[in-house]
Amino acid sequence: MIVGHIGIALAARARWPRVPLVAVVIASLAPDIVDFVTAALHICGPQGLYSHSLPAIAIEVVVLGGAAALWRRSPAAGSLVVAMVVLHLVADYITGVKILWAGGPVVGLDLYSRPLADFALEAMVTFIGWRMLRSSPVRDRWASTPIVLALLFAVQAALDAASYVIGPVKPNGCGAVPSAVSTAR
Repeated sequence: MIVGHIGIALAARARWPRVPLVAVVIASLAPDIVDFVTAALHICGPQGLYSHSLPAIAIEVVVLGGAAALWRRSPAAGSLVVAMVVLHLVADYITGVKILWAGGPVVGLDLYSRPLADFALEAMVTFIGWRMLRSSPVRDRWASTPIVLALLFAVQAALDAASYVIGPVKPNGCGAVPSAVSTAR
């Protein structure tokens, strides 16, 4: 899941408006942000070892949940951030494959291998989250405009098309290790 994570964040923001939308989106994308950072540092984390495994997620929820709770002076804000990070992993088990822990099993439905099904699911999740935010009394005007929804759909379509044509587009820092690259989403 890529754009669908943002859809989940939009739905969460509609329901729990005390945490700024940007913070909720960052929390929903946190494991992928870790993927990009480790790739930039040329640290190989096959199948999301350093970003999506259960130990990595545990570290992310403690650090980010604690930071949010302190920043907003609210345990509820910390809990929302924790939920976004955990929901990221749950969504990724549907769309990709992830290693549970170092040397552990790799699990996931690998919907990425079926780009049309992936697009349909992510578009549905994104639309539902966008619609929830749009109908919320707290709605963030910029995020609930139709142009934002269209841009999210376009980004997801481009990512699915690129994955179909050239292979996985999400970095994992493993360079030329084909087996790790093909399943690292």
